[in-house]
Amino acid sequence: MHLLARLDALAARYAAFAPTLIRVLVAVRLIWGSWENAFTGRGIPAFAQYMAAHGIPLPGLNAYVSVYVQFVGALLLLVGWQVRPAAMVLVGNFCVAYFGVHVLGGDSFLDGYDALAMLLGSASLVLSGAGALSLDARRAAVR
Repeated sequence: MHLLARLDALAARYAAFAPTLIRVLVAVRLIWGSWENAFTGRGIPAFAQYMAAHGIPLPGLNAYVSVYVQFVGALLLLVGWQVRPAAMVLVGNFCVAYFGVHVLGGDSFLDGYDALAMLLGSASLVLSGAGALSLDARRAAVR
């Protein structure tokens, strides 16, 4: 068997685990970026000002909503529970962040890269689901 054929067979064998890599990447980044605001709220006023400067309506409320969507969504992704619904909500959050703030605000590609990566990572999970190493998969196996 040729090397490429072996690699293809190996990749196919473990393909169900691929969403786990995306889940962990997105979840860790979101937890890292939102945990302090979720638990202390110290950065919320600055985040609300940032949103207001970019024309986001109700910036005070939406700052809290965005922080908790990111934090709770990240926890759900990390354990692999209710991944598709959580990822759908994150897609909405990061559509606003990327298109409504970074693109319309004229930011460079790199300035909006985190939001774009979270948007595309979440969209990927909407399409793929949680993958084999998840509570969703375990729940489906029990049914």
